Amino acid sequence: MNLSLADAMGPLLKVLHGLPLRVRLGLAFFTGFFVLLIFMAVTYIAADFSARQTEELQVATAKLEFSNNLVIASTDLQLAATRYMHLGHSSALDSVNITLKEWSTKVELCTKSACLEQDKLDDIKIHIEGFSRAFTLVSTTRNVIKSALANEFDAIREAAPAHSSDPIVQASADSLALLQINSINDHISTIEATLLAYFVTSDPQRIKDAEAHLAELAVHVATANDALGRTQGTGEISIERVKSSLYANIQRIRSYTYLVNVVMPSEARELEYLGDDIARGVSKEITRLQTTLERNRRNFYVWAFSVVSLALLLSIPIFLWVLNSVISPLKTLAAVFYKLSRGSEESVVEATTDDEFGDLFKAAEAFRQENVSNRQLLADYRELSSNLESQVEDRTKELNIKKPGAGPFGLNGQTHRNPKSAGPGRTALSGTGAGEAVSAPANGTANGCRPLQEGERRTRAPHGR
Repeated sequence: MNLSLADAMGPLLKVLHGLPLRVRLGLAFFTGFFVLLIFMAVTYIAADFSARQTEELQVATAKLEFSNNLVIASTDLQLAATRYMHLGHSSALDSVNITLKEWSTKVELCTKSACLEQDKLDDIKIHIEGFSRAFTLVSTTRNVIKSALANEFDAIREAAPAHSSDPIVQASADSLALLQINSINDHISTIEATLLAYFVTSDPQRIKDAEAHLAELAVHVATANDALGRTQGTGEISIERVKSSLYANIQRIRSYTYLVNVVMPSEARELEYLGDDIARGVSKEITRLQTTLERNRRNFYVWAFSVVSLALLLSIPIFLWVLNSVISPLKTLAAVFYKLSRGSEESVVEATTDDEFGDLFKAAEAFRQENVSNRQLLADYRELSSNLESQVEDRTKELNIKKPGAGPFGLNGQTHRNPKSAGPGRTALSGTGAGEAVSAPANGTANGCRPLQEGERRTRAPHGR
């Protein structure tokens, strides 16, 4: 069975119309408050959602900044360590120590605040400590190598023949011995300088150069020893000592070079790789958050618009219904009272509701009925008055006919008129004839007049005043 919307809503509308006015006004207020509450809730949800998304984006941005700074710090550490190892600048040493201390503190703070995954923080901490240990070992080895190289070659120079610039050597040696002595001292200094160059540059060619100078030194030492042995018989310089010192320092420098070129850079590169890996992951996370934020923002706007629109669609009919349920009875009451003021009393005022307006309609109907009753009483009174006057006049004429000697109003032939007291259509009577004429209808119904009822006496007095 198909029912129209009006038929389906009929019982509900009937129940709603039967609600008291204060309940309907309360319903309108509650509907408006409900819409406002929905709007406030939607606004709060939007603000909270945006705040949470913004907070997540800020956290991801902080992670990205942390990873980028780690990459920069690893590069700076490697450059500062290399500058210190090759040039020995104290400012580079201070820069490395300050950077390592700063990043150790940052990692500790990040661990407490959980700004990154714990495994990544552990890896960063391990490689920072590894770089710190490698740098400490390299700086210590550097000082040891420089000190050992200087001490050993100072001892070799002391064991070598005195330089030809010495006056005693010049006075006692021939020209060949002087030449060999100068070559020996020059080759010793050259070997030391070549080792220092290898220490600084880590160039393998320097080792070959040092070995070539060692071979030449052996030739010059043998020649000088022969020459000096023939003239003075001084002790011979041991080429084995120079060779042993050379290869011992080469081994130290190779170990040092391994620390400088392999261990420290590997730790720095690991830090750099970790920073790059974290940066890539955080960049993807930021992109995902931005995409999610934009998508959720669009979805939220659609959802919020739908909810607010639905609330308005539900609240506007209720508001209009409440407004109409108040204005329509007021208009009807205004029309009713306007008709009553114009004297139209035929229409019956029916109460269509049981609320306050229904009471007003009932009061208007009672007022109309009372007005109709009063008008009927007034009409009855006027009819009764007219009948009484005509009866009095008829009776007076009868009395005058029965008594020919009487005047029109007096029984003794005398008529007294008081023009001051007699109004239009009235005659002032005096004498016995007047008394009989007036008193005759009041004594009973014998002369055709009926006595006034109790109700007529009560309603006659106000109109007579």
